[in-house]
Amino acid sequence: MHGGRIYIFEGRNNPKKPRTRQAVNKDLKRACQLFRVKGVNITPHSARKIFAVGFFKRTCSLDRVKEILNHSSEAVTMVYAMADELTAKGTKGKTVKIPK
Repeated sequence: MHGGRIYIFEGRNNPKKPRTRQAVNKDLKRACQLFRVKGVNITPHSARKIFAVGFFKRTCSLDRVKEILNHSSEAVTMVYAMADELTAKGTKGKTVKIPK
C-alpha cells in the first residue's frame, strides 16, 4: 500500500492526522487539471473504487480487499470490487474514455 506511515493521505502538518476528504478532493481536482483530464470527475470515493477494482482483479481476494478498505460488510466490498462491471451495465456497455 502506498501513502503515509499511518494514513494514505496524511495531514500536511501532522502525519498522525489524516487529510480531510475535502482537501484530498481539492488535490485530485488539481491533479486532473495538471494532467489535462477532462470530462471525468475523480473523487476520493471513486479513487477507492478504482483501487478496489484493480486490487481485486490482481488478487481475486475479496477478503483482502475488504480488509484494506476497512469494510465491515462483504456486500459493500463486493460493490466496490465489481464497480467497473456495475458501471458498464448501468451505461449499457458504453465506456468512459480518458483523453491522453
